[in-house]
Amino acid sequence: MGEATDAPIMVLVYRQQADGVHVIGSSVLHSPGQYAVAVPAGVYRVAAFQDGNGDRRYDAGHEPAAFYHGGQTVAVMPRQRVDRVYLTLRRDQPQPIELELALPEDHRDGSRSGVDQHPCGTS
Repeated sequence: MGEATDAPIMVLVYRQQADGVHVIGSSVLHSPGQYAVAVPAGVYRVAAFQDGNGDRRYDAGHEPAAFYHGGQTVAVMPRQRVDRVYLTLRRDQPQPIELELALPEDHRDGSRSGVDQHPCGTS
């Protein structure tokens, strides 16, 4: 998908429900690297995208994106730390996300992070 960019990477922890996608937690990375998201116990999915135009919304076909393990769920138990939730955004093999993903207004400052560190990178 073109040359390297220094656009921020949005990591979203979400639940997919009948009425749409509900973002539970998020982290904004200003370069590839470790991320952390604090969420209550539950079952979630994790996705990331590189926000090339800065609108904090995933633009299918224009921004590299990835799901954790192809969209499999991650179960978080009370007081549990979940490790190794790795994501790689690949420009040469983009993984299209068929969901409307956006960072909610109350997550836009990136303040919803803080439990565990996971690598998220681009290639």
